[in-house]
Amino acid sequence: MIKHLRQYLQSLEKQLFNKEWIGSPDYEALRFTIIYIFVGLVWIIWSDDLLAFFVHDIKLVHQIQTLKGWFYVFMSGLLFSVILKRRIRMIKNLSDSILFQNTHDTLTKLPNRALSGKIINKRIEQNPDLTFALVSLDIDDFANVNELLGYQFGDNIILSLTDTLSKLLDKGDSISRNGDGFILILDISNRTRTQLNQLLNKILVIVSSERVIDHQTLFITCSMGISVYPKDGQDFSELFRAADTALRHIKGVRKNSYNFYTEDYHITRVNRIKKVNELKKSIDQEELYLLYQPIFDMKHHHIHSFEALIRWNSPTFGLVPPTEFIAYAESTNLISHIDEFVFSTSLKLRHKWYELGDDTTILSINLSSKGLVDPSFIHTIERLCIEYHYIPNSIQIEITETAFITNFELAKSHLNRLKHLGFTIALDDFGTGYSSLAYLHQLKIDSIKIDRSFSINPGSNPNLDIILEEIIHLAHMLNLNVIAEGIETELQKNFFLDMNCRFGQGYLFARPEAEDIATQRVIDQLEKKIKSNA
Repeated sequence: MIKHLRQYLQSLEKQLFNKEWIGSPDYEALRFTIIYIFVGLVWIIWSDDLLAFFVHDIKLVHQIQTLKGWFYVFMSGLLFSVILKRRIRMIKNLSDSILFQNTHDTLTKLPNRALSGKIINKRIEQNPDLTFALVSLDIDDFANVNELLGYQFGDNIILSLTDTLSKLLDKGDSISRNGDGFILILDISNRTRTQLNQLLNKILVIVSSERVIDHQTLFITCSMGISVYPKDGQDFSELFRAADTALRHIKGVRKNSYNFYTEDYHITRVNRIKKVNELKKSIDQEELYLLYQPIFDMKHHHIHSFEALIRWNSPTFGLVPPTEFIAYAESTNLISHIDEFVFSTSLKLRHKWYELGDDTTILSINLSSKGLVDPSFIHTIERLCIEYHYIPNSIQIEITETAFITNFELAKSHLNRLKHLGFTIALDDFGTGYSSLAYLHQLKIDSIKIDRSFSINPGSNPNLDIILEEIIHLAHMLNLNVIAEGIETELQKNFFLDMNCRFGQGYLFARPEAEDIATQRVIDQLEKKIKSNA
Protein backbone atom coordinates (compact mmCIF):
# COMPACT_ATOMS: atom_id res chain seq x y z
CA MET A 1 0.00 0.00 0.00
CA ILE A 2 2.80 2.34 0.90
CA LYS A 3 4.40 1.53 -2.45
CA HIS A 4 1.21 2.44 -4.35
CA LEU A 5 0.86 5.66 -2.35
CA ARG A 6 4.44 6.60 -3.17
CA GLN A 7 3.83 5.99 -6.89
CA TYR A 8 0.67 8.14 -6.77
CA LEU A 9 2.52 10.99 -5.06
CA GLN A 10 5.33 10.78 -7.60
CA SER A 11 2.81 10.90 -10.44
CA LEU A 12 1.05 13.88 -8.86
CA GLU A 13 4.39 15.64 -8.41
CA LYS A 14 5.21 15.18 -12.11
CA GLN A 15 1.85 16.63 -13.05
CA LEU A 16 2.18 19.57 -10.70
CA PHE A 17 5.58 20.53 -12.08
CA ASN A 18 4.73 19.83 -15.72
CA LYS A 19 4.69 23.13 -17.61
CA GLU A 20 2.26 21.77 -20.18
CA TRP A 21 -0.21 20.92 -17.40
CA ILE A 22 -0.15 24.46 -16.00
CA GLY A 23 -3.03 26.36 -17.57
CA SER A 24 -5.00 23.21 -18.42
CA PRO A 25 -8.65 22.84 -17.27
CA ASP A 26 -7.61 20.30 -14.59
CA TYR A 27 -4.98 22.71 -13.27
CA GLU A 28 -7.40 25.66 -13.19
CA ALA A 29 -10.07 23.61 -11.41
CA LEU A 30 -7.59 22.37 -8.77
CA ARG A 31 -6.21 25.88 -8.25
CA PHE A 32 -9.68 27.34 -7.76
CA THR A 33 -10.65 24.53 -5.36
CA ILE A 34 -7.55 25.04 -3.21
CA ILE A 35 -8.11 28.81 -3.07
CA TYR A 36 -11.77 28.34 -2.15
CA ILE A 37 -10.97 25.82 0.61
CA PHE A 38 -8.24 28.08 1.99
CA VAL A 39 -10.49 31.17 2.04
CA GLY A 40 -13.28 29.09 3.62
CA LEU A 41 -11.03 27.78 6.37
CA VAL A 42 -9.67 31.26 7.07
CA TRP A 43 -13.20 32.66 7.22
CA ILE A 44 -14.49 29.96 9.54
CA ILE A 45 -11.55 30.07 11.98
CA TRP A 46 -10.99 33.84 12.09
CA SER A 47 -14.65 34.80 12.10
CA ASP A 48 -15.40 32.44 15.00
CA ASP A 49 -12.45 33.75 16.98
CA LEU A 50 -13.40 37.37 16.30
CA LEU A 51 -17.04 36.67 17.23
CA ALA A 52 -16.06 35.01 20.50
CA PHE A 53 -13.75 37.93 21.33
CA PHE A 54 -16.33 40.69 20.80
CA VAL A 55 -19.66 38.99 21.61
CA HIS A 56 -20.27 37.20 24.90
CA ASP A 57 -24.06 36.70 24.69
CA ILE A 58 -24.63 33.06 23.66
CA LYS A 59 -28.00 33.78 22.04
CA LEU A 60 -26.59 36.69 20.06
CA VAL A 61 -23.62 34.56 19.04
CA HIS A 62 -25.97 31.95 17.50
CA GLN A 63 -27.88 34.65 15.61
CA ILE A 64 -24.69 36.21 14.25
CA GLN A 65 -23.30 32.81 13.24
CA THR A 66 -26.47 32.18 11.24
CA LEU A 67 -26.13 35.56 9.55
CA LYS A 68 -22.42 34.84 9.02
CA GLY A 69 -23.25 31.56 7.33
CA TRP A 70 -25.78 33.23 5.06
CA PHE A 71 -23.25 35.95 4.29
CA TYR A 72 -20.68 33.33 3.32
CA VAL A 73 -23.22 31.58 1.09
CA PHE A 74 -24.16 34.91 -0.51
CA MET A 75 -20.53 35.91 -1.13
CA SER A 76 -19.71 32.41 -2.47
CA GLY A 77 -22.63 32.64 -4.89
CA LEU A 78 -21.57 36.11 -5.95
CA LEU A 79 -18.01 34.91 -6.48
CA PHE A 80 -19.21 31.94 -8.50
CA SER A 81 -21.41 34.24 -10.55
CA VAL A 82 -18.50 36.55 -11.37
CA ILE A 83 -16.21 33.64 -12.24
CA LEU A 84 -18.83 31.91 -14.37
CA LYS A 85 -19.69 35.13 -16.18
CA ARG A 86 -16.02 35.70 -16.93
CA ARG A 87 -15.56 32.13 -18.12
CA ILE A 88 -18.68 32.22 -20.28
CA ARG A 89 -17.50 35.47 -21.87
CA MET A 90 -14.07 33.92 -22.56
CA ILE A 91 -15.69 30.82 -24.07
CA LYS A 92 -18.01 32.93 -26.19
CA ASN A 93 -15.14 35.10 -27.43
CA LEU A 94 -13.09 32.00 -28.20
CA SER A 95 -16.07 30.41 -29.94
CA ASP A 96 -16.66 33.57 -31.98
CA SER A 97 -12.97 33.68 -32.87
CA ILE A 98 -12.95 30.04 -33.98
CA LEU A 99 -16.17 30.55 -35.94
CA PHE A 100 -14.69 33.62 -37.66
CA GLN A 101 -11.51 31.73 -38.53
CA ASN A 102 -13.55 28.86 -39.97
CA THR A 103 -15.73 31.15 -42.06
CA HIS A 104 -13.31 33.90 -43.08
CA ASP A 105 -9.95 34.22 -44.78
CA THR A 106 -7.28 34.90 -42.17
CA LEU A 107 -5.38 37.34 -44.40
CA THR A 108 -8.08 39.51 -45.95
CA LYS A 109 -10.84 38.90 -43.34
CA LEU A 110 -13.18 38.28 -46.27
CA PRO A 111 -15.77 35.48 -46.11
CA ASN A 112 -14.41 32.19 -47.42
CA ARG A 113 -16.08 30.02 -50.03
CA ALA A 114 -18.03 27.97 -47.47
CA LEU A 115 -19.58 31.03 -45.83
CA SER A 116 -20.23 32.67 -49.18
CA GLY A 117 -22.06 29.52 -50.24
CA LYS A 118 -24.30 29.60 -47.17
CA ILE A 119 -25.09 33.29 -47.71
CA ILE A 120 -25.94 32.80 -51.39
CA ASN A 121 -28.09 29.73 -50.73
CA LYS A 122 -29.99 31.66 -48.04
CA ARG A 123 -30.54 34.56 -50.47
CA ILE A 124 -31.85 32.15 -53.10
CA GLU A 125 -34.15 30.52 -50.56
CA GLN A 126 -35.55 33.89 -49.48
CA ASN A 127 -35.90 35.25 -53.01
CA PRO A 128 -35.87 32.61 -55.79
CA ASP A 129 -36.58 35.31 -58.41
CA LEU A 130 -33.32 37.20 -57.92
CA THR A 131 -30.66 37.23 -60.66
CA PHE A 132 -26.91 37.44 -60.18
CA ALA A 133 -23.62 36.41 -61.73
CA LEU A 134 -21.04 34.36 -59.86
CA VAL A 135 -17.49 35.18 -60.92
CA SER A 136 -14.62 32.83 -60.10
CA LEU A 137 -11.51 35.04 -60.35
CA ASP A 138 -8.06 33.44 -60.33
CA ILE A 139 -4.71 35.25 -60.37
CA ASP A 140 -2.64 33.87 -63.25
CA ASP A 141 0.55 32.02 -62.26
CA PHE A 142 0.31 33.23 -58.67
CA ALA A 143 2.32 30.24 -57.43
CA ASN A 144 5.33 31.63 -59.35
CA VAL A 145 4.97 34.97 -57.55
CA ASN A 146 5.05 33.25 -54.16
CA GLU A 147 7.98 31.06 -55.15
CA LEU A 148 10.13 33.76 -56.72
CA LEU A 149 9.28 36.79 -54.56
CA GLY A 150 8.18 35.21 -51.29
CA TYR A 151 4.86 34.60 -49.57
CA GLN A 152 4.93 37.96 -47.77
CA PHE A 153 5.08 39.69 -51.14
CA GLY A 154 2.23 37.48 -52.37
CA ASP A 155 0.15 38.35 -49.31
CA ASN A 156 0.63 42.05 -49.99
CA ILE A 157 -0.62 41.54 -53.54
CA ILE A 158 -3.73 39.77 -52.27
CA LEU A 159 -4.42 42.60 -49.82
CA SER A 160 -3.94 45.17 -52.58
CA LEU A 161 -6.32 43.30 -54.88
CA THR A 162 -8.89 42.94 -52.10
CA ASP A 163 -8.96 46.71 -51.67
CA THR A 164 -9.06 47.30 -55.44
CA LEU A 165 -11.88 44.86 -56.15
CA SER A 166 -13.96 45.95 -53.16
CA LYS A 167 -14.01 49.53 -54.49
CA LEU A 168 -15.39 48.34 -57.84
CA LEU A 169 -18.45 46.64 -56.34
CA ASP A 170 -21.90 48.14 -55.92
CA LYS A 171 -24.23 47.81 -52.94
CA GLY A 172 -25.83 44.53 -54.06
CA ASP A 173 -22.47 42.90 -54.87
CA SER A 174 -20.16 40.93 -52.58
CA ILE A 175 -16.64 39.51 -52.55
CA SER A 176 -15.14 36.47 -50.85
CA ARG A 177 -11.78 34.72 -50.90
CA ASN A 178 -11.12 31.42 -52.65
CA GLY A 179 -7.61 29.89 -52.91
CA ASP A 180 -5.39 32.14 -55.05
CA GLY A 181 -8.33 34.23 -56.11
CA PHE A 182 -11.74 35.57 -55.26
CA ILE A 183 -15.44 34.89 -55.73
CA LEU A 184 -17.50 37.88 -56.82
CA ILE A 185 -21.29 37.96 -56.61
CA LEU A 186 -22.56 40.62 -59.01
CA ASP A 187 -26.18 41.73 -58.88
CA ILE A 188 -27.45 41.80 -62.47
CA SER A 189 -31.04 42.74 -61.73
CA ASN A 190 -30.15 46.34 -62.60
CA ARG A 191 -27.23 45.58 -64.94
CA THR A 192 -27.49 44.84 -68.63
CA ARG A 193 -25.22 42.26 -70.23
CA THR A 194 -23.24 45.13 -71.76
CA GLN A 195 -22.76 46.75 -68.35
CA LEU A 196 -21.68 43.43 -66.88
CA ASN A 197 -19.09 42.97 -69.65
CA GLN A 198 -17.86 46.53 -69.08
CA LEU A 199 -17.34 45.78 -65.38
CA LEU A 200 -15.51 42.53 -66.14
CA ASN A 201 -13.24 44.28 -68.65
CA LYS A 202 -12.60 47.01 -66.10
CA ILE A 203 -11.53 44.38 -63.56
CA LEU A 204 -9.08 42.89 -66.08
CA VAL A 205 -7.58 46.30 -66.82
CA ILE A 206 -7.26 47.38 -63.18
CA VAL A 207 -5.84 44.05 -61.99
CA SER A 208 -3.22 44.03 -64.76
CA SER A 209 -2.14 47.64 -64.16
CA GLU A 210 1.29 48.40 -62.74
CA ARG A 211 1.62 47.73 -59.02
CA VAL A 212 4.40 48.88 -56.73
CA ILE A 213 4.61 46.66 -53.66
CA ASP A 214 7.54 46.67 -51.25
CA HIS A 215 9.40 48.96 -53.69
CA GLN A 216 9.03 46.37 -56.46
CA THR A 217 7.08 46.90 -59.67
CA LEU A 218 4.91 44.01 -60.76
CA PHE A 219 2.40 43.28 -63.48
CA ILE A 220 -0.08 40.49 -62.82
CA THR A 221 -3.12 39.25 -64.71
CA CYS A 222 -6.25 37.36 -63.81
CA SER A 223 -8.72 35.04 -65.51
CA MET A 224 -12.42 34.77 -64.74
CA GLY A 225 -15.15 32.19 -65.22
CA ILE A 226 -18.75 33.37 -64.92
CA SER A 227 -22.02 31.55 -64.25
CA VAL A 228 -25.48 33.11 -64.02
CA TYR A 229 -28.34 32.28 -61.65
CA PRO A 230 -30.73 30.60 -62.36
CA LYS A 231 -29.66 29.64 -65.88
CA ASP A 232 -26.42 27.83 -64.93
CA GLY A 233 -27.34 26.43 -61.52
CA GLN A 234 -29.96 26.31 -58.78
CA ASP A 235 -27.62 26.72 -55.79
CA PHE A 236 -24.15 27.94 -54.92
CA SER A 237 -22.49 24.56 -55.47
CA GLU A 238 -23.82 24.22 -59.02
CA LEU A 239 -23.05 27.84 -59.86
CA PHE A 240 -19.49 27.65 -58.56
CA ARG A 241 -18.84 24.40 -60.41
CA ALA A 242 -20.08 26.00 -63.64
CA ALA A 243 -17.98 29.15 -63.11
CA ASP A 244 -14.91 27.06 -62.28
CA THR A 245 -15.44 25.02 -65.45
CA ALA A 246 -15.57 28.22 -67.52
CA LEU A 247 -12.44 29.46 -65.71
CA ARG A 248 -10.48 26.29 -66.43
CA HIS A 249 -11.47 26.46 -70.07
CA ILE A 250 -10.38 30.06 -70.61
CA LYS A 251 -7.06 29.55 -68.74
CA GLY A 252 -6.28 26.68 -71.09
CA VAL A 253 -6.92 28.88 -74.11
CA ARG A 254 -6.01 32.44 -73.19
CA LYS A 255 -5.13 33.97 -69.83
CA ASN A 256 -6.00 37.54 -68.81
CA SER A 257 -9.55 37.08 -70.07
CA TYR A 258 -13.00 35.98 -68.94
CA ASN A 259 -15.51 33.46 -70.12
CA PHE A 260 -19.18 32.69 -69.51
CA TYR A 261 -20.20 29.11 -68.80
CA THR A 262 -21.89 27.04 -71.49
CA GLU A 263 -23.11 23.45 -71.33
CA ASP A 264 -20.43 22.45 -73.85
CA TYR A 265 -17.73 23.21 -71.27
CA HIS A 266 -19.30 20.75 -68.85
CA ILE A 267 -19.28 18.03 -71.49
CA THR A 268 -15.65 18.85 -72.32
CA ARG A 269 -14.65 18.66 -68.66
CA VAL A 270 -16.44 15.34 -68.15
CA ASN A 271 -14.67 13.92 -71.22
CA ARG A 272 -11.36 15.21 -69.90
CA ILE A 273 -11.87 13.40 -66.59
CA LYS A 274 -12.75 10.22 -68.46
CA LYS A 275 -9.66 10.55 -70.66
CA VAL A 276 -7.39 11.14 -67.66
CA ASN A 277 -8.74 8.01 -65.95
CA GLU A 278 -8.30 5.95 -69.11
CA LEU A 279 -4.80 7.37 -69.65
CA LYS A 280 -3.79 6.15 -66.21
CA LYS A 281 -5.12 2.69 -67.04
CA SER A 282 -3.27 2.74 -70.38
CA ILE A 283 0.00 3.63 -68.64
CA ASP A 284 -0.49 0.84 -66.10
CA GLN A 285 -1.35 -1.64 -68.84
CA GLU A 286 1.51 -0.46 -71.12
CA GLU A 287 -0.83 0.53 -73.96
CA LEU A 288 1.21 3.58 -75.01
CA TYR A 289 3.67 3.18 -77.87
CA LEU A 290 6.37 5.06 -79.78
CA LEU A 291 6.70 5.94 -83.44
CA TYR A 292 9.94 7.13 -85.00
CA GLN A 293 10.23 9.93 -87.57
CA PRO A 294 13.48 10.24 -89.53
CA ILE A 295 15.43 13.51 -89.53
CA PHE A 296 17.28 13.82 -92.83
CA ASP A 297 20.57 15.31 -93.81
CA MET A 298 19.08 17.24 -96.73
CA LYS A 299 22.50 18.07 -98.13
CA HIS A 300 23.88 14.50 -98.26
CA HIS A 301 20.54 12.66 -98.67
CA HIS A 302 20.66 10.25 -95.74
CA ILE A 303 19.08 9.78 -92.32
CA HIS A 304 20.84 11.71 -89.58
CA SER A 305 18.61 10.74 -86.67
CA PHE A 306 15.13 9.68 -85.56
CA GLU A 307 12.74 11.43 -83.21
CA ALA A 308 10.76 9.16 -80.89
CA LEU A 309 7.13 10.31 -80.76
CA ILE A 310 4.70 8.93 -78.20
CA ARG A 311 1.22 7.86 -79.26
CA TRP A 312 -1.95 6.79 -77.47
CA ASN A 313 -4.68 4.87 -79.24
CA SER A 314 -7.45 4.88 -76.64
CA PRO A 315 -9.94 1.97 -76.72
CA THR A 316 -12.71 4.51 -75.97
CA PHE A 317 -11.63 7.77 -77.60
CA GLY A 318 -9.48 6.50 -80.45
CA LEU A 319 -6.22 8.21 -81.36
CA VAL A 320 -5.75 11.06 -78.89
CA PRO A 321 -3.31 13.83 -80.02
CA PRO A 322 -0.09 13.98 -77.94
CA THR A 323 -0.62 17.68 -77.24
CA GLU A 324 -3.87 16.74 -75.51
CA PHE A 325 -2.90 13.73 -73.41
CA ILE A 326 0.54 15.13 -72.50
CA ALA A 327 -1.28 18.16 -71.06
CA TYR A 328 -3.50 15.76 -69.08
CA ALA A 329 -0.44 13.90 -67.85
CA GLU A 330 1.36 17.09 -66.75
CA SER A 331 -1.67 18.32 -64.82
CA THR A 332 -2.12 15.01 -62.96
CA ASN A 333 1.54 14.04 -62.32
CA LEU A 334 1.29 11.10 -64.72
CA ILE A 335 3.98 12.69 -66.86
CA SER A 336 6.83 11.04 -64.91
CA HIS A 337 5.50 7.59 -65.91
CA ILE A 338 5.33 8.67 -69.55
CA ASP A 339 8.85 10.14 -69.43
CA GLU A 340 10.18 6.91 -67.95
CA PHE A 341 8.41 4.85 -70.62
CA VAL A 342 9.88 7.00 -73.42
CA PHE A 343 13.38 6.84 -71.95
CA SER A 344 13.41 3.11 -71.23
CA THR A 345 11.93 2.18 -74.64
CA SER A 346 14.32 4.49 -76.51
CA LEU A 347 17.41 3.35 -74.59
CA LYS A 348 16.50 -0.27 -75.28
CA LEU A 349 16.03 0.40 -79.01
CA ARG A 350 19.21 2.41 -79.33
CA HIS A 351 21.19 -0.43 -77.71
CA LYS A 352 19.60 -2.80 -80.21
CA TRP A 353 20.84 -0.64 -83.10
CA TYR A 354 24.31 -0.58 -81.55
CA GLU A 355 24.36 -4.37 -81.45
CA LEU A 356 23.40 -4.37 -85.14
CA GLY A 357 26.56 -2.35 -85.83
CA ASP A 358 25.16 1.19 -85.99
CA ASP A 359 27.06 3.68 -83.84
CA THR A 360 26.18 6.94 -85.64
CA THR A 361 22.41 7.27 -85.93
CA ILE A 362 21.08 9.47 -83.16
CA LEU A 363 17.77 8.76 -81.45
CA SER A 364 16.08 11.95 -80.26
CA ILE A 365 13.57 11.88 -77.39
CA ASN A 366 11.40 14.50 -75.73
CA LEU A 367 11.68 15.27 -72.02
CA SER A 368 8.79 17.11 -70.40
CA SER A 369 9.35 20.42 -68.67
CA LYS A 370 8.32 18.85 -65.34
CA GLY A 371 10.73 15.96 -65.88
CA LEU A 372 13.67 18.31 -66.37
CA VAL A 373 13.11 20.05 -63.01
CA ASP A 374 12.26 16.86 -61.11
CA PRO A 375 15.36 15.68 -59.17
CA SER A 376 13.88 12.21 -58.67
CA PHE A 377 13.43 11.72 -62.40
CA ILE A 378 17.04 12.69 -63.08
CA HIS A 379 17.96 9.81 -60.75
CA THR A 380 15.60 7.60 -62.77
CA ILE A 381 17.45 8.51 -65.98
CA GLU A 382 20.77 7.64 -64.35
CA ARG A 383 19.35 4.25 -63.32
CA LEU A 384 17.99 3.55 -66.82
CA CYS A 385 21.35 4.41 -68.40
CA ILE A 386 23.01 1.70 -66.32
CA GLU A 387 20.19 -0.78 -66.88
CA TYR A 388 20.21 -0.46 -70.69
CA HIS A 389 23.99 0.06 -71.17
CA TYR A 390 23.66 3.54 -72.61
CA ILE A 391 26.21 4.53 -75.26
CA PRO A 392 27.21 8.21 -74.82
CA ASN A 393 26.21 10.67 -77.57
CA SER A 394 23.75 8.22 -79.12
CA ILE A 395 20.62 9.90 -77.73
CA GLN A 396 19.60 13.51 -77.98
CA ILE A 397 17.15 14.99 -75.47
CA GLU A 398 14.72 17.59 -76.78
CA ILE A 399 13.48 20.26 -74.38
CA THR A 400 11.28 23.30 -74.83
CA GLU A 401 11.69 26.82 -73.50
CA THR A 402 8.86 26.29 -70.98
CA ALA A 403 11.13 23.93 -69.05
CA PHE A 404 13.19 26.93 -67.86
CA ILE A 405 10.41 29.33 -66.97
CA THR A 406 9.49 28.01 -63.49
CA ASN A 407 13.01 27.34 -62.21
CA PHE A 408 15.82 28.26 -64.56
CA GLU A 409 18.73 27.47 -62.25
CA LEU A 410 17.44 24.00 -61.35
CA ALA A 411 16.68 23.19 -64.99
CA LYS A 412 20.16 24.39 -65.98
CA SER A 413 21.76 22.23 -63.27
CA HIS A 414 19.85 19.12 -64.37
CA LEU A 415 20.72 19.85 -68.00
CA ASN A 416 24.39 19.83 -67.07
CA ARG A 417 23.94 16.47 -65.32
CA LEU A 418 22.37 15.04 -68.48
CA LYS A 419 25.28 16.38 -70.52
CA HIS A 420 27.66 14.70 -68.08
CA LEU A 421 25.84 11.39 -68.68
CA GLY A 422 26.60 11.70 -72.40
CA PHE A 423 23.30 13.02 -73.78
CA THR A 424 23.25 15.75 -76.40
CA ILE A 425 20.65 18.50 -76.03
CA ALA A 426 18.32 20.10 -78.56
CA LEU A 427 16.16 23.17 -77.94
CA ASP A 428 12.82 22.36 -79.57
CA ASP A 429 10.26 24.80 -81.05
CA PHE A 430 12.98 27.42 -81.36
CA GLY A 431 11.72 30.90 -82.18
CA THR A 432 8.30 30.62 -80.54
CA GLY A 433 9.34 31.90 -77.10
CA TYR A 434 10.68 35.16 -75.79
CA SER A 435 13.99 33.95 -74.46
CA SER A 436 15.19 31.43 -77.02
CA LEU A 437 18.20 33.47 -78.12
CA ALA A 438 19.20 34.22 -74.54
CA TYR A 439 19.32 30.50 -73.75
CA LEU A 440 21.87 29.80 -76.48
CA HIS A 441 24.77 31.32 -74.54
CA GLN A 442 23.54 30.28 -71.07
CA LEU A 443 22.90 26.62 -71.75
CA LYS A 444 25.00 23.81 -73.21
CA ILE A 445 22.85 23.25 -76.29
CA ASP A 446 23.98 21.06 -79.22
CA SER A 447 21.10 21.64 -81.65
CA ILE A 448 18.14 23.90 -82.25
CA LYS A 449 14.93 22.81 -83.94
CA ILE A 450 13.28 25.67 -85.81
CA ASP A 451 9.55 25.64 -85.22
CA ARG A 452 7.32 24.59 -88.09
CA SER A 453 5.64 28.02 -88.11
CA PHE A 454 8.71 29.28 -90.02
CA SER A 455 8.07 26.66 -92.72
CA ILE A 456 4.46 27.52 -93.58
CA ASN A 457 4.99 30.17 -96.27
CA PRO A 458 8.74 30.31 -96.99
CA GLY A 459 9.87 33.51 -98.66
CA SER A 460 6.53 35.32 -98.17
CA ASN A 461 7.80 37.62 -95.43
CA PRO A 462 11.20 39.24 -96.19
CA ASN A 463 11.62 40.50 -92.61
CA LEU A 464 10.95 37.04 -91.19
CA ASP A 465 13.39 35.53 -93.69
CA ILE A 466 16.12 37.93 -92.53
CA ILE A 467 15.51 36.96 -88.89
CA LEU A 468 15.57 33.27 -89.78
CA GLU A 469 18.80 33.63 -91.75
CA GLU A 470 20.45 35.44 -88.84
CA ILE A 471 19.31 32.76 -86.39
CA ILE A 472 20.78 30.00 -88.55
CA HIS A 473 24.01 31.97 -89.02
CA LEU A 474 24.27 32.57 -85.25
CA ALA A 475 23.69 28.86 -84.56
CA HIS A 476 26.49 27.89 -86.91
CA MET A 477 28.79 30.44 -85.26
CA LEU A 478 28.07 28.61 -81.98
CA ASN A 479 28.71 25.20 -83.62
CA LEU A 480 25.07 24.15 -83.27
CA ASN A 481 23.16 21.88 -85.60
CA VAL A 482 20.01 23.42 -87.06
CA ILE A 483 16.98 21.26 -87.81
CA ALA A 484 13.97 22.62 -89.68
CA GLU A 485 10.63 21.10 -88.69
CA GLY A 486 7.52 20.72 -90.80
CA ILE A 487 9.18 20.18 -94.20
CA GLU A 488 6.38 18.94 -96.48
CA THR A 489 7.28 20.31 -99.92
CA GLU A 490 10.33 20.61 -102.13
CA LEU A 491 9.90 24.37 -101.97
CA GLN A 492 10.31 24.32 -98.19
CA LYS A 493 13.29 21.98 -98.44
CA ASN A 494 15.10 24.17 -100.97
CA PHE A 495 14.26 27.30 -98.99
CA PHE A 496 16.05 25.98 -95.89
CA LEU A 497 18.95 24.59 -97.89
CA ASP A 498 19.42 28.06 -99.37
CA MET A 499 19.42 29.32 -95.77
CA ASN A 500 22.29 26.92 -95.09
CA CYS A 501 20.07 24.73 -92.90
CA ARG A 502 21.35 21.20 -93.39
CA PHE A 503 18.85 19.03 -91.49
CA GLY A 504 15.10 18.71 -92.04
CA GLN A 505 12.17 16.79 -90.60
CA GLY A 506 8.73 16.41 -92.09
CA TYR A 507 6.28 14.46 -94.23
CA LEU A 508 8.29 15.18 -97.38
CA PHE A 509 10.89 12.70 -96.13
CA ALA A 510 8.86 10.31 -94.00
CA ARG A 511 5.98 10.09 -91.56
CA PRO A 512 6.41 8.68 -88.05
CA GLU A 513 7.02 4.93 -88.41
CA ALA A 514 6.84 1.79 -86.31
CA GLU A 515 9.95 0.44 -84.60
CA ASP A 516 10.52 -2.38 -87.10
CA ILE A 517 10.40 0.01 -90.09
CA ALA A 518 12.78 2.47 -88.42
CA THR A 519 15.14 -0.40 -87.55
CA GLN A 520 15.07 -1.60 -91.15
CA ARG A 521 15.99 1.92 -92.33
CA VAL A 522 18.97 1.83 -89.95
CA ILE A 523 20.03 -1.59 -91.31
CA ASP A 524 19.64 -0.45 -94.94
CA GLN A 525 21.69 2.68 -94.33
CA LEU A 526 24.34 0.66 -92.48
CA GLU A 527 24.62 -1.81 -95.39
CA LYS A 528 24.84 1.06 -97.86
CA LYS A 529 27.64 2.58 -95.84
CA ILE A 530 29.54 -0.72 -95.73
CA LYS A 531 29.25 -1.12 -99.53
CA SER A 532 30.45 2.41 -100.17
CA ASN A 533 33.52 1.82 -97.96
CA ALA A 534 34.31 -1.54 -99.58
